[in-house]
Amino acid sequence: VQEPPRGNYGVELHHQAAWVDGEWKLRRLVPRGLTAGDAPWQLFNLHDDPLETHDVAAEHPDRVKAMSEAYEAFAKRTMVTKAQGK
Repeated sequence: VQEPPRGNYGVELHHQAAWVDGEWKLRRLVPRGLTAGDAPWQLFNLHDDPLETHDVAAEHPDRVKAMSEAYEAFAKRTMVTKAQGK
């Protein structure tokens, strides 16, 4: 059984942000005391790692850059506010 293709979409909820692009997910968790700009992005391949246990951001810096720019454009369009850890 083949999985249906995933689209592109963004999410911001409770100090977490994510951008999904096909089988890739970019995620940012904002710990206490940090702002969204201080928290690093994590990148996961949902096909190879559906439980999101292996961050591959360091191995794919160009993908992180492109996806974070797509997320920022989404956040601006939808008026998402920058999360702050509490």
